[in-house]
Amino acid sequence: PALHSESPASSPVAPMPLGRSAPPEDELGSGAPPPSKVSKRRRQGDEAGAYALALVPSAAPVSAVVVPKRDERIPHLLSTLRAACSCAAKGAQKNRAVHAVETIGILAADDSQRGFLVSAGATPALAEFLKFGGDRGRRLAAAALGHLTCSGETAAEARQFLAQAVDLAPIVVELVKEKHPEGRAAGATLLAGLAQIPSLRGHLESAGVVVPLVVLLRAHDGLHIASAVRALGHLAASASVCERLTACGAEAALAKLLGQGEAETRMRAALALRNLAAGSPEGRAAVAAAPSVLPGLVALLGAGEGKGEMAAVFAFQEILSEATLHELAIRAGVAEALKAALARTSA
Repeated sequence: PALHSESPASSPVAPMPLGRSAPPEDELGSGAPPPSKVSKRRRQGDEAGAYALALVPSAAPVSAVVVPKRDERIPHLLSTLRAACSCAAKGAQKNRAVHAVETIGILAADDSQRGFLVSAGATPALAEFLKFGGDRGRRLAAAALGHLTCSGETAAEARQFLAQAVDLAPIVVELVKEKHPEGRAAGATLLAGLAQIPSLRGHLESAGVVVPLVVLLRAHDGLHIASAVRALGHLAASASVCERLTACGAEAALAKLLGQGEAETRMRAALALRNLAAGSPEGRAAVAAAPSVLPGLVALLGAGEGKGEMAAVFAFQEILSEATLHELAIRAGVAEALKAALARTSA
């Protein structure tokens, strides 16, 4: 069958050659760069696994396109929020702002409203409210910001507003370390967005996000696990952060997720392992040596999950670039798994 990208209206996309040029991050939906450009650098900073999605057939074309309408409450909600931010409001005014942020968060989770919020300036307003919104207000603002910066066509635009927001790093760390599960979930959601901003990755590491993030992964809490895996995958796109992640045992925590939870989580865990392996020879050795990583990736290759299968291929591309790891991978069954995957694609 013809291979299509995520958009039903897009033209067919050719499969990516299996070289050292696998895209490093986990955004399976951003536009794939031309193969000629990908091959120039082993690591493409923020070019995620777009080719993996290109290899998964899309749904049937939609016959009628429905143009979304802006929710009429957005201007008033943002006006309430900005007024509170302008004077670090307290009391009743602050409570009204918290309620406004709660509604903004609901709208931010709606694909049809996210773009309207970004274009109306919700991103900087929510970032400002994070600084004085109190426990509940901060959780709500973080969750809303996470939705705006992680998903949808306007996420990149939302992240541009936060490219220099280094003062958010310690706030995110506090949220990720919270005892309250909603706080941890909100922190992980926001971290998944901020970690996509290259200029903030070093600041997030310096603020101490790595250890609590790995702790979140080990907890296997459904409220935050998907966002935590996504955040780790993006942070691992920076080689310096990879060293800290492997020192904390991130590869072992990711390995346990390869055979658990949702297909999306398994796919992102494999891509995060790929990024850890891409950081250095030491990173590749640490990933390959972690218990259950190689068997987990082999199992994902045969699980019949299109994106998960390609994510496992990307991870093996990096691991097998280290000749000293070939025997270890072969003993885990990678040769047979790859042959079977090729046979399925040729059938």
